[in-house]
Amino acid sequence: MMQTTLVYVPNSNYLLGSFDLSHWWIASGFDNCQYVRKGMQIFGSYHIAICKKNNGTWSIFQSKDYCQHWHEVFNTSHEIFDVVKINYGWAIINCGNGFYETANSGTDWSLVCGLPSAPIASAICNIGGGDVLICTDGRHIWRSINIARNWNLVKVADKPGSDAPEDIATGDMQKIYHGNNLGATYVGPSPACVAGACGKVLVGHGPWMAWSVDGGQVF
Repeated sequence: MMQTTLVYVPNSNYLLGSFDLSHWWIASGFDNCQYVRKGMQIFGSYHIAICKKNNGTWSIFQSKDYCQHWHEVFNTSHEIFDVVKINYGWAIINCGNGFYETANSGTDWSLVCGLPSAPIASAICNIGGGDVLICTDGRHIWRSINIARNWNLVKVADKPGSDAPEDIATGDMQKIYHGNNLGATYVGPSPACVAGACGKVLVGHGPWMAWSVDGGQVF
């Protein structure tokens, strides 16, 4: 199996790909695609990509031949935020209406947790082992220990000097941050992001970051 690296190009309807990080090629052929948000090697020659269509809907495209040809396998009117790999051929996508799963390299997708139980979170991360997932909308953090079937709001511990101890129970990062900055409000770019491995997790929002060393149980 050749290892593929796929890089998205902002506001472009193609991906850049490489097998060795020295020689690069263009992965294109996404029909009626406005732009590609993310691409991923899911198993062997199988790859998947998140695309926003020209008609405003969102789709998952699949390639079976190392990105040479692509075809649409899933379409929804809800935004597809991200995709995270669980294991070979197995992945989860987080959408505007919940979480979908594929166990056959992207050929079929099924809803595993929908509204109102599912959080609407733009960033998701597999922090190791496949079972534990963390997602965030930049303000709240949720944790799943059964591969996105159920989600629990995570407590965000207070920083020293904060005047908002009540936010520990609600897990509202924004109020804690503002409490520690004497009411200052950040107005620049603030995309939600999350990353983690080996029990350690970082969740970012604008200039602020929360961290956990216990697998995302407390931040």
